[in-house]
Amino acid sequence: MATEIQIIPGKTDTLVLQFPYDANIIEKIKTIPGRRFDAAMKTWEVPDNAETHELLKSNFGIDPEKGKQDPISLLANELKLRNYSRQTIKNYTSLVSRFLQDSNKSASQITIDDIKTYLLALQNAGTKAPRTINLTAAAISFFFANVLKKPINLADVPRMKTGRELPCVYSQEDIGKILSSTSNPKHILILILAYGCGLRLNEIIH
Repeated sequence: MATEIQIIPGKTDTLVLQFPYDANIIEKIKTIPGRRFDAAMKTWEVPDNAETHELLKSNFGIDPEKGKQDPISLLANELKLRNYSRQTIKNYTSLVSRFLQDSNKSASQITIDDIKTYLLALQNAGTKAPRTINLTAAAISFFFANVLKKPINLADVPRMKTGRELPCVYSQEDIGKILSSTSNPKHILILILAYGCGLRLNEIIH
């Protein structure tokens, strides 16, 4: 039974217990003084004290000190299991860690409104590019779905428009170098038509 329960440190001297619905587990958790059920997150929060530790050991064979699982470590493990790149793992863990720190809540207490508020604050601060904010949203969504096991509707976490990048404009000197790169009259004509008329490759071929 111990392996069925996931323990995540709560916000203030509490432990958050996550597990698939099991009436027997719930009945035993109800014997823990100070326990609280979070209906929105479907988790149980219990005091992180000696009495709770003893009850968790006797009822479930869990040693809370060894069983505590840091949410960021759990996130990194999930990403590794899915063979994500090192850079993605670094980005996701860093972004989610900052989000949890700034939200000032335990991982299990985070709501969709908290996510929206955080993303909006990033936008209003003007210090993060839209792509970075979208990456943050993706990291948090992955964290919710695969670590907290609470999938969220991606439509509820809107992505920012990133805008179109300005095209690269060549200088007259650059164009001169391109046109002088060949002495074949046909090739020169192709380059002039492509540049002067804005033709696509397939249009030039035809």
